[in-house]
Amino acid sequence: MHISHPTWKLAEVTPLPKTENHELANNDRPISLLPVLSKVWEKIVHSQFTSYLQSNDRLTKTQSCNKKWHPTKTSVIETNNIILRAIDQKMLTLAMFFDMSKAIDSVNHETLTLKLQDVGASKSVIQWFCSYLNTR
Repeated sequence: MHISHPTWKLAEVTPLPKTENHELANNDRPISLLPVLSKVWEKIVHSQFTSYLQSNDRLTKTQSCNKKWHPTKTSVIETNNIILRAIDQKMLTLAMFFDMSKAIDSVNHETLTLKLQDVGASKSVIQWFCSYLNTR
């Protein structure tokens, strides 16, 4: 059975080495090269959905990235400040770090759908995200 895919859902997957050892397949990170139309559409959706989340106050105060004037390094600075305050108060400080390099590959689509519902996304928006993620 042949299933046709819209052109904008097709990607050319290219391995990109994460480390110097090119011989081990686990050292390659797959990079999806998407068509220009797909990238333009992603930027439009990102802009509109981020605007929706901000105007409906659906992002936490500590949310970094995806917020204007709050790059990822903002969360690093805030975390650093929390640790320094704890040290000043002679409190015990514990930090845990996770390798999130493959996190996007492991996003459960059902969980994402529930999160989209939780932030108030419409059925058509949820359907679009599901369609966009399926059979890629």
